[in-house]
Amino acid sequence: MSDAKPEAKSGPDAFGMLVYALYVGVGGLLVFMFAWSLRGAVDTQNASVCRALTPEFRSRAAVTVTQGGNPVAGVAINPDAQGAAPKTDAQGAATVMLPHGAQEVVLVPPGGEPLRFALDLPGSEDLEIAFDLDVGGSTIGSRSPFMAPEIEAQDLQGNPVKLSDFRGKLVLVNFWATWCEPCITEWPQLDQLAARLGDRDDVVVLAVSIDEKREDIVPFLERMSLDQTGVTVLWDPTSEQHRNYGSDKIPDTFFIDEQGVVSAAFVNVRKWGNPEAFHCVDGSIGRG
Repeated sequence: MSDAKPEAKSGPDAFGMLVYALYVGVGGLLVFMFAWSLRGAVDTQNASVCRALTPEFRSRAAVTVTQGGNPVAGVAINPDAQGAAPKTDAQGAATVMLPHGAQEVVLVPPGGEPLRFALDLPGSEDLEIAFDLDVGGSTIGSRSPFMAPEIEAQDLQGNPVKLSDFRGKLVLVNFWATWCEPCITEWPQLDQLAARLGDRDDVVVLAVSIDEKREDIVPFLERMSLDQTGVTVLWDPTSEQHRNYGSDKIPDTFFIDEQGVVSAAFVNVRKWGNPEAFHCVDGSIGRG
């Protein structure tokens, strides 16, 4: 009779494979949660370096409003004193820009009383928010970074230019018009900032005009002695692209990071020629 023993099976057993799978799964989840938690820290850091310019952080929310499981059309979201506000369409959907932090979102159904919902939102994210008018509750669904809407504009020679042409750089997008008095105040400041950044290839300053006629832009710059500016001047033929950023007044300036994420917004005039502004821009480069 042979004394040979059966060979031991090599490789992990089923229990070992299960433990390994759990280890990998839990480890991946922890890494994801850690990375997600850093988004708030990045916003805080960006706010710190740009604190002197009082930046804003906004989320773009795809909103749906239902009642009894059915979509509700014509619901005004955060209407102002004149009643102006985005309204839900036939599918009960609308897109709105909301600031980060604790806030009250007001919904006004057609012919109904205002309903108030308390939300606490992070900044610079794309969100899906569902409001149920029956239960008076809200649910926040998927979240992702707030990617900058594409801008399709023309340069002063009529050549097409896109925001995505500058991917990989920090892009400052300023919306303005020749008839806008605050813009006239801000333009020399933008020019000074662009001059300080002139020898850098990791940042670009875009000034997107929403004038009705491109022909109005060059005479304006000449009158302001800005015809040799380092700012890249563009013209939006639609005069509407700035609204995709939640801007209904000008001038507004948006920081778009190297990955195409809207990292900060600066509503109304800023002193871009000051050292604090240069520090803000310089400190924002490379955080995307």
